[in-house]
Amino acid sequence: MRRNAMIIALAMSLLCACGPAKEDNGSYKGRFIVVGKDENFNTNLDQYILYDPETMVMYIFVKSYKSGGLSVIYNSDGTPKVYSPE
Repeated sequence: MRRNAMIIALAMSLLCACGPAKEDNGSYKGRFIVVGKDENFNTNLDQYILYDPETMVMYIFVKSYKSGGLSVIYNSDGTPKVYSPE
């Protein structure tokens, strides 16, 4: 009887999947607008391409398990890359 209870408990814990939470940006009034998103589940690394609607300057945000970083995207001549809607 105890063995059956352990098997049922193990089966129930395996059925509870872990995954990324749904993102609800409907109420988000932040500074940046996401242009692109790339997720790599093997390395737990997420990459976002953003732009600031006030300055139109593009940024890259890289997020990992416990760290992240934001940087300006530069053109080949060293000037910040400006977002131009297509």
